[in-house]
Amino acid sequence: MITKIQSFTDVITNSSSTVFVMCEANATYYNELENTNNCISIEPITLDWLLNNPQEVEMVCDMLRIEISEISTYHKLDWVNHGYWETPDKDAWETFLELHKDEIEKTFEDLYWVDIEDHFEDADIITDDARNDAEWSDYRH
Repeated sequence: MITKIQSFTDVITNSSSTVFVMCEANATYYNELENTNNCISIEPITLDWLLNNPQEVEMVCDMLRIEISEISTYHKLDWVNHGYWETPDKDAWETFLELHKDEIEKTFEDLYWVDIEDHFEDADIITDDARNDAEWSDYRH
């Protein structure tokens, strides 16, 4: 089915990305791919990065194998019947990171956050390949 684009907003809201946690070698490989229209970005996952990204609470808990309910509350959204984990407030997040600092540093040592947007040819193939190279991934809309 082909759908006519009605407005610029249609283009924006129909874009998506997938994020990954990868070792440095894999992250570098994807970052250096050609013809990706700069739609792949990588960042090292450090305590400072985590401090500034409390919305990634689910990823941190998954990687540490900690029950997310320790810090976050689950909410249901009626309009789509999908749930999400609430982003912890700044103080709770800082406390959580401090409590698990040693484990975080050990777990995330040499790991990178890789964001692959779907705005280039073969993005679906590269995203599928990246899933196999990642320690964790999540689809973002």
